[in-house]
Amino acid sequence: MKAVILAGGRGSRFGEATLHTPKPLITVAGKPLIRHVLDALPVEITECIIVIGYLGASIQNALGEAYESIQLQYVYQNEIGTGGALLSAGPLLSLTDRFLVIGSDDIFGPGELSKLLRVKSRHVWGLYHGIPEKQSAWNIVFDENHILRGHATTARPFEPRYIGTGAYALSHEFLSAISVRLPNGEFSIPHSLMRSVEVGVVMIDKWLQVNDPAQKKVAEQVISSRS
Repeated sequence: MKAVILAGGRGSRFGEATLHTPKPLITVAGKPLIRHVLDALPVEITECIIVIGYLGASIQNALGEAYESIQLQYVYQNEIGTGGALLSAGPLLSLTDRFLVIGSDDIFGPGELSKLLRVKSRHVWGLYHGIPEKQSAWNIVFDENHILRGHATTARPFEPRYIGTGAYALSHEFLSAISVRLPNGEFSIPHSLMRSVEVGVVMIDKWLQVNDPAQKKVAEQVISSRS
């Protein structure tokens, strides 16, 4: 089974730290961020496509052609946004039925990504229940069968809600459904999922985002407490 890691962004919120180092190689708790992602992949994953962009050669040189037993392939992102990154990987997914998609700034606990593979829906989104950093974040809505029904934007400030993580299990036909372009020109996986016929959701319990120095500090504290 294949996985796609979206690792093309610069990570401008890290400031000067990413002038010469791409965000996926920022060290978190003694290990590059992208290695945390690779270490969390389920045992079913045998191939991984890494979508690179900013300082992409640095990532390719750091990881090489394999990570333990996982074969690595690289493709440069030619459309902006998460959807654009996935479309860039499309030619390498032509013979693939289902695959995982993970953001390179998401750290998942052991076994969390395996949950996405156990859901029968063709498209699956990993959700986390908590208080988002951005109060404008969607509150994802789903029914009793854990099927996505949309989102609400009226949750009270600092109130826990169901937040979309950067982890998905998708089928090949989803590539043709990536059609939602945001006002800034980005293709969006979450927005495209909202228009899909059926999307299952699964609860993720251990998830950390690392988009800026403050989140990096929190992630290091959490990882240290778990070890």
